[in-house]
Amino acid sequence: MRVTLLHNPGSGGERHDQEDLQRLVHDAGHELIYRSIHVPGWESTIDIATDLVVAAGGDGTVRAVFKEVAARAKGPVTILPTGSANNIARTLGLDRDLAEVVQAWTSPRRARYDVCEVRADSFTTAFVESVGGGVFAESIARADDPGGEEKLDHGLRVLQEVVAEAPAQQWHVSADGVERDGDFLAVEVLNTRETGSNVVLAPHADPGDRQLDLVEVRPEHREELAEYARARLRGEDAGLDLPALRASRIAIRPPRGTPLRIDDEAWPGGVNTDQATLELSPGHALELWLP
Repeated sequence: MRVTLLHNPGSGGERHDQEDLQRLVHDAGHELIYRSIHVPGWESTIDIATDLVVAAGGDGTVRAVFKEVAARAKGPVTILPTGSANNIARTLGLDRDLAEVVQAWTSPRRARYDVCEVRADSFTTAFVESVGGGVFAESIARADDPGGEEKLDHGLRVLQEVVAEAPAQQWHVSADGVERDGDFLAVEVLNTRETGSNVVLAPHADPGDRQLDLVEVRPEHREELAEYARARLRGEDAGLDLPALRASRIAIRPPRGTPLRIDDEAWPGGVNTDQATLELSPGHALELWLP
């Protein structure tokens, strides 16, 4: 089989270098086209005809590759998770030994991955994981990136600080036409189960079901979220029990000035967007290979 491997050599504290990954693929009997995503123009490598496109890196790498593959109507795709959080890979059950993942390419389970769309006024862009505003967006905006394993704990510490001081604000929200306005610490629309530092907000999310999961963090959830962060920092198993609603089309009108994000990036053009409509784009479904 011919494989295109698109790799971020700096992900996960550089634990998996180019030679390691090439050896894994060659040992499994596959031909390989390798490209670092640090090389300008790496996107054009997707246009080379191969049997499988592989995103090797963390969530940022996976998002970039998935969006490019969707835009070109190419595929199939899969992931070699080499990052720190690996929220997308964990959602898909790909957080396992890399050699095991590569060996599974010869007889994969084929699934669907929906690359979604967010629209606001005159711009439309794709998202892979989530869109939202409030405490999680503010945490991402405040957190610098220490890299390596420390990245997850650092994100939890920042989340703990933000949750303690964040005000509840009025949001206008509708899910499949049903109004759900209220005062929230955050509103998150997820295509994956996890966000940030492996925070499981939507445990039943399925990126291939043509649905999104809406999570509204209310003021009464403040202490639960803070205790979750504290427990994780103590090294304890912890979970959240926040209600999630599944819908195919979700519209949000955030409070003016609230932090907003698309995946792990700040909202384009600032935070004073009056209306954001989030919906799945069926034309951007990827064929995904899983063990």
